[in-house]
Amino acid sequence: MIKLNLINPEEIYQSISKGNPFNRNLKLFTKLEVESAIRQFISSEEYEKCSILQKFIDKRFNHELGYSSPVTF
Repeated sequence: MIKLNLINPEEIYQSISKGNPFNRNLKLFTKLEVESAIRQFISSEEYEKCSILQKFIDKRFNHELGYSSPVTF
């Protein structure tokens, strides 16, 4: 069973949109954490934030790009 830290999706969005793919403890966000934030933003109909987070997932967790840590979208 995977343990997810309870992180505010707004905190994830703010951090990633500033180019920081990690939380306050300098731990990188997992794909599951970002996907969870996307689901919460979808339920609150904040689709622009979903788009930015999805672009982050597509670049950050892409095998062909070498799992890079993009700082720009």
